[in-house]
Amino acid sequence: MLTGYWDTVPEDSTIPPNLYHVEWDGQQWLYPTLIYDGTDFPEAPTMAIYHGNQLHVTWFTRSHPFVDIAPHKAWHASYELAAPIVIPPTPIPTRILTTPTPTLIPLPTFVLLVFIIIVYIRK
Repeated sequence: MLTGYWDTVPEDSTIPPNLYHVEWDGQQWLYPTLIYDGTDFPEAPTMAIYHGNQLHVTWFTRSHPFVDIAPHKAWHASYELAAPIVIPPTPIPTRILTTPTPTLIPLPTFVLLVFIIIVYIRK
């Protein structure tokens, strides 16, 4: 991801830069993909790649650069990259090899009462 001007930097600092994505194919940089060319200033671009070939980009813009009170707009774009699709493998549950610890389960109170009554009656 890069924010800048393609050919030359304009002398007028009120002209906002563009937002580009540049991809390395393993041997060379591919031609940049224009993501945003608007009237506001793009800032803080963030990207995520899903399945190896789906690029998701988020950024925000404001009408004046580096002025916190300027109105912000949030943006999202997605593109398919030249990379192959990579589907992650499905996780397989791992068998736990520990021996479970036996636990004493207390009898419910009413069962204990019935047992005491039966023992008392038999006497």
